Amino acid sequence: MSALLGIPLGGKGSGRDRYGRAMTLYVRGQLSPAQLEVYRVAAAHDRLHPDLFFADRNLPPPDAPADGDPPMTFAPEDRKIANIHDAEFRPFVYPDGQAFGDDILQLDSDMPLGEGFHVYRMPAGMTTRRHIHNGHEQFLIIEGQLIEDDGKVLGPGDLVFYRDGTEHHSYTPNGCLLAVHIAGPEISTR
Repeated sequence: MSALLGIPLGGKGSGRDRYGRAMTLYVRGQLSPAQLEVYRVAAAHDRLHPDLFFADRNLPPPDAPADGDPPMTFAPEDRKIANIHDAEFRPFVYPDGQAFGDDILQLDSDMPLGEGFHVYRMPAGMTTRRHIHNGHEQFLIIEGQLIEDDGKVLGPGDLVFYRDGTEHHSYTPNGCLLAVHIAGPEISTR
């Protein structure tokens, strides 16, 4: 097991990735708590070799087992990663061609845009169309404020569930970012 745990130095987020791999090895009993702590501290430094942190703590780096690091169990193209703060969102266009400035970050390209799991961003002052749900909807407010049509004010950390067949619309005064799961397409009612 290399000190890099099979993850090259310098890539954005590579320190976090090494720490994630180290946690897996710790759970398997292949790293000590002190060695795992080194990878936790080193996680914030994508370009620094973890061996520097081992040396600083007078700890030996992990020994390499005979079979090397565990292999990946999936193909690289089977995983997509996007950071909600710098990823490219796609404009959401309603079936009738209308667009209101809202946009979506959705990694599952097998689902129609806006269905399944996605991150939904509404600009300040936007009101969604009144719609009825064709399947359950759940969303988590990440940033901003959302006001439902019954006056309920929602903010960061609020997790909301709407049952299949529920009709509503939402308004955001200053913009809003939500993590959303919609089981089926919404149907506009106005």
